Amino acid sequence: MRIYQDLVREFGFQGSYDTVKKYVVKIKKSPPKAYMVLHSLPGEEAQVDFGYIGNIKLPDGKYKKAWIFVMELSYSRYMYVQIVFDQSVSTFIDCHKKAFKYFGGVL
Repeated sequence: MRIYQDLVREFGFQGSYDTVKKYVVKIKKSPPKAYMVLHSLPGEEAQVDFGYIGNIKLPDGKYKKAWIFVMELSYSRYMYVQIVFDQSVSTFIDCHKKAFKYFGGVL
């Protein structure tokens, strides 16, 4: 009712209360989009993750499950991406080393 009253008073709305009520019910059903803004200084942090990309055809004609390793620098959004075939600890560490080298960082 308050929204309807404000629309009439402030904007000269000439529609019905039921119209406003139906619209409010409709938009309340929409889940809010959640996001988080990350603030960081240059060189302060990077974010890493694996993402499944499906099966990749190898040179021998066979298919193999594949993931991408992604490291993104939080400040600049500069990104390193590498295709890998497992998510083992040794692969994870190797990907970090290659990303640090790619960014010109210290190993």
